[in-house]
Amino acid sequence: MGEVRYSINGKYFKDYGVYISSSDGLFDALKRKKVNTYDWAEYHGSSLDLSSPKFEAREITLKGFVVGDNWVSMKFRFDTIISELQKAGTQRLLIEPFGMKPLPYEVYMEDSSPLEKTFSDGKMVGIFTLKLIEPNPIKKVLRVNGNMLRLSYNSDTETEISYGNGEKDIAYSNASLSKVLPSGSIVVIAGNIENISNLITDAEVLWERL
Repeated sequence: MGEVRYSINGKYFKDYGVYISSSDGLFDALKRKKVNTYDWAEYHGSSLDLSSPKFEAREITLKGFVVGDNWVSMKFRFDTIISELQKAGTQRLLIEPFGMKPLPYEVYMEDSSPLEKTFSDGKMVGIFTLKLIEPNPIKKVLRVNGNMLRLSYNSDTETEISYGNGEKDIAYSNASLSKVLPSGSIVVIAGNIENISNLITDAEVLWERL
């Protein structure tokens, strides 16, 4: 059946003795932002502007454990993952479930619980909880074929293009670009993607909306 693989900026958790036992918020419905409400004295109830729903940032909670031969090795492994999440800007959390289509999230770490230390089978184990925020949660996902991304689309609102290597571009309206990227790179277009039209790309569209 395979496994669910978690990585941050290309570093797989499991390679550092870090394992995720549960995750919350990855697939939950996003909380809707407050809508404009109009209250007319001569009408029952109220009138709502529901024409263009918008949503709040995604909250993700990862619970897991890290294993080491001793306290020093366990902390080093855990700190390797944490240091990626503490970098400036958002970081690429990539989840690969059972060999199926990857799920990318551009996140920052809001909070990390202290390691709860215990012993198991002669190994030191630390249990942790990470709270991550994806500030721009509505997105299209592309996968680069070859070593070049060619992408263009029309939009009347700002969108953010993340390449999974720490680089980002902001398209303030229409977008047109060519960029050298490793084959298989996962590219995320985030923002009001419902306003995107005439999308042309030589990349594979993995998710129309995620």
